[in-house]
Amino acid sequence: MTLKTVRKLQDARKPVELDDGRVGKIVRVDTTFPGNHTEVSVYTLGLEGPGIAKVTLDRLFEARGRALGVSPPDTSRTSDKS
Repeated sequence: MTLKTVRKLQDARKPVELDDGRVGKIVRVDTTFPGNHTEVSVYTLGLEGPGIAKVTLDRLFEARGRALGVSPPDTSRTSDKS
């Protein structure tokens, strides 16, 4: 994920998913120069309650499907004509 994409997701307040499956919203982006190292702070809700995860860009993904609260399609009903 690029820094530009992270900023767009932060501005739009869209959820992101961490590589460990947690979902949250970006609250802060810190980039240090000249090394160009970026650390993203993500507000998450876990089993233990809310928390802040500080991660690098490579651990961050745009949330989709179940992460957004959308259930996957029910595939248990199949039309078995035998």
